[in-house]
Amino acid sequence: MYREFAMSMLFSAVSLLTFQTPGSDANELEWTKHIAAVKGGIHQYVCPDRSRVDVLTDEYAYEVEWVNKWKEAPGQAVLYGLLTNKKPAVVLLMKGNTSDKIYYLRCLAVCGKLGIRLETYDVNSE
Repeated sequence: MYREFAMSMLFSAVSLLTFQTPGSDANELEWTKHIAAVKGGIHQYVCPDRSRVDVLTDEYAYEVEWVNKWKEAPGQAVLYGLLTNKKPAVVLLMKGNTSDKIYYLRCLAVCGKLGIRLETYDVNSE
């Protein structure tokens, strides 16, 4: 009897850790919610100046952005890092287009120079 109870509790715990993944046609807000859940962070954390950090974790303030709009992300990440006393980070949402690679490399150069953590999220493979 104890074994069945333990297995039941284990399956319940596993199902709590399973997150609904948005589809490739989902908008940025849906992906941001998903990433916050996966990282165990706060979604849309409101700063004292009323700006919103897309995902705030214990260590990082993440700006989530579509890769083709990468230019907006590093500046916002730096601001959010300053406002929250966290390290700045960027998550680029990528669909695997040829132009995605060019945008990613540009963002990588800027983030590398500024010491910003850069992550990517392939929205097609989720």
